Amino acid sequence: MATRPEDPAPEAPALPAPGEALPFEDALSRLEAIVRRLEAGDVPLEASLADFEEGIRLSRLCTGRLDEAERKVALLLAEGDGISEVDFETGEVLARRGGRAAPAEDACEEDDLGDEGLP
Repeated sequence: MATRPEDPAPEAPALPAPGEALPFEDALSRLEAIVRRLEAGDVPLEASLADFEEGIRLSRLCTGRLDEAERKVALLLAEGDGISEVDFETGEVLARRGGRAAPAEDACEEDDLGDEGLP
């Protein structure tokens, strides 16, 4: 594999040490820097291929994290009796917090409001 500069762009965050996770925001910043470099078109072929390969890995990482966040939000919204923390791998409910007295759709019906609060 061809050698290339350690940092794809001056504004791109550095890669984490082995075994450490790259934060989503840093992965996205690195991906954006790679895209700018590739779009500029002034990178040699071998460096472009290496950047493209890293960009694909970063894109998959970001997509996976966004998918996980979307699943978490969906689970939180689906809980009718409060908020539950769920392990995505096993589906096991890890913790439940809160609850509500009545469903949201019952809380604001026209019949309950009357004319007092209307101009």
